[in-house]
Parts: sequence; C-alpha cells; structure tokens
Amino acid sequence: MSISCPHSVNKIRSAFTPETSEGGGTLATMSKSVEGVADTFRDFRRSTKLLILVMLVFGLALFAICLVADLTGAEWMETYAYIPNILAGLTGFLIGVPFALVVFATLASQRNDKAAADRVNAVSQIAWNQFREAITTLCSPERTEALRVGAERVQSVHDETWHGFNVDIAKQSAEEFQQMVAFAKRQSEVWGGAIQSVMADIGAQSDLTLQWLAAVRDWNTLDQYVRLQRLERGLPWFHRELDALLQERMIADRHPMRPAFEMHDDHYVRQPGQPDSMVTAMRTVAYLSSLGSSQEAFDRAARQSTAHFPTTRVNAYSQTVMDVAHRMGMLYAFVQQIDGSGWPVIAPENPRLAS
Repeated sequence: MSISCPHSVNKIRSAFTPETSEGGGTLATMSKSVEGVADTFRDFRRSTKLLILVMLVFGLALFAICLVADLTGAEWMETYAYIPNILAGLTGFLIGVPFALVVFATLASQRNDKAAADRVNAVSQIAWNQFREAITTLCSPERTEALRVGAERVQSVHDETWHGFNVDIAKQSAEEFQQMVAFAKRQSEVWGGAIQSVMADIGAQSDLTLQWLAAVRDWNTLDQYVRLQRLERGLPWFHRELDALLQERMIADRHPMRPAFEMHDDHYVRQPGQPDSMVTAMRTVAYLSSLGSSQEAFDRAARQSTAHFPTTRVNAYSQTVMDVAHRMGMLYAFVQQIDGSGWPVIAPENPRLAS
C-alpha cells in the first residue's frame, strides 16, 4: 500500500511553540497531537483514505454485530469457539490497523519534519554567523571610533590651513610671502599625514570594499536561500522591521563608508563646482608651496576658482563623516539586536529599534 504524506506546517510549528503552564501545556500538546493525526490523514492520497474508511466501517459494523450477538446470548457464540475468535481478530484488525497506520505515519512524518527543521536551523545558524561576523567586523565600534577621531584631526588641520590662507597674498611683503610658502609646505605635509593616518586606522579602501561585497553576498544567501527554506518549514524569521531595514541597506553599491571614501580620495569623478575632497584640497596646498618663486603665480593659483580650496572650505566634511559613523553604528546595532534575540533557534520578540 503506497502512502503519500507531505510535511505539515502546523505540525512543525507545534514543535517550536513554547508552553505557558504545566496543565495548559499538557492540554495543548494533546490538542496538537490530535491535529497532527488529522493533518496526516488529510495528507494521504484519496485511495488510501478510502481504504482506511472502508476498513473502519466494516470493522465497526462487525464489532456491533458480534457485540449484539454476545449480549443476546446467540447460540452460535456458545457452540463454536474458533469462529468467535476469528471474528474478534478480524474486528481488531479492521479497526486497529487504520488507527495504527495513521498514528505511525504521523510519528514518522513528525520525525522527518523535525530532522528537516534541524537541518534548516543548522544552515540558518551557519549563514547568520557568517553575515554577523562580516558586519560586526566591517562596522566594529573600534573602526567607527577611529574614523571619528581621525576625521576630527583632518578637520582641524583643514581649518588651520584655511585660516592661514585667508589673507591678501598679493599685498604681502616678500618675507611674509616666504612665510606663507613655508606654511603651505608644512600644512600639506601635516594634512597628508592626517589623511593617511585615518585610512591606516580604518583600513585600506580596497579591503573595505571587498569586505562589504562579502557581507552583501552573505546577506543574499541569508535572505534568498535561507529565508525560503525557513518559510517552507514554518520556522520563525527575525523581526520584520529589522529585516526591512537591512533590506534597505544591504545593496552592493551602497557601501556605508562610501561618502567618507569620496571625501578622502580624489579618484571619484567630481562634477564641476562640486567641493573638493580633503585629498584634492591638500594637494592644492602642496602645489601652491611649489610656487614659492613667484608671488604673483602663487596668488593667481590660490584665487583661480571660488569653488575650490583655499578660496572655499571643504564643506560638510565633519557632517559626512558623522553620517557615515551613524550608518555603520546602525548596521552594527541591527545585527546585535537580532543576534541577542536568540534567532534562528527561537522567534524573536519585537525589539525596540535603535535610532
């Protein structure tokens, strides 16, 4: 006899639902067991269900006939010993086998479902661990703090340099001009050292880009493969709003540190009139320091464009870095909240989201 018994989401979900009290837990367990048996019966093919029902009907009919005969003292019940035994055995077979079949099929199905759910949970844990490690490494508090501290130093050198150039160079004496040239040379060296220090503390841009792409790949595995496996098995996913927030951020071309890269690197394409990056501004100062032989050329180069340093400050640098640090901190906090909830083993409660 062929039996088709696909898994049931209700049966799986019942295996992961905590009970609230001993008495209530017993009743709930019994109720879920009955539901599991009923679900198993409904999952049988039509021919199997028909066979079970026919056996039960004949079994109950035979039971009723033999019971009436026994209670009324039918002569054949007393005359023959073998026939009543055969009828009793047949009655037990017709009634017992269908029940045993459904119960054993339910137990086997639940065992298989539990094994499959355990495998999905194991894969979920591995995928989650990889994603968690990728994000907590890339957006670690140490890297975020290093970015903040380094950016403050770069901003300080920028402000000092800008104020030093905020003079009328054309009206300076020869001695004052040479002091300006020396100042430009000194500041370009200090400025370049501050920028290099930031990038050394947070890591090379190429390495950070690869780390982000690896994190996005790990998220795609978690979101596309693991999610479908868990939905199919009725297993809990983490909080829906946290999921949406991660969906919004985990995109390959949305590196959380990209705005900081753009402010520290002049390889990005900049539109006409767009403020300089810190590297571009620093190199402008270094170039000016090489024009010490001509005060007129120095002044003309310094004033050639009102959109660039040193005529115009590198605006929004500190705010950009703070925004980057905030994005990194939020990603780190989201992952920590999910990890602290106990997922993927248990369904997390709705958390209070970081802001």
